[in-house]
Amino acid sequence: MAGTGTAMLMLGVYEGFDARAVVPGLTAYWAGYYLPATHGLRASSTFVISRFNAVHAFFGLGPVWLGVRCS
Repeated sequence: MAGTGTAMLMLGVYEGFDARAVVPGLTAYWAGYYLPATHGLRASSTFVISRFNAVHAFFGLGPVWLGVRCS
């Protein structure tokens, strides 16, 4: 009974607040911050590489050529 009541309460909160907040203009703003998994492998890999290039200095990784091993 307690589990069912909690589930119903959670569903009500979701329908009342979260489901109404999903509007195209709002979600379009955040789209650039999440992995575009539905757009294919190329889009996902480009996203990951661009984010790595943006934050590699924060992790103390230095220049990319320094971490590449020449064969």
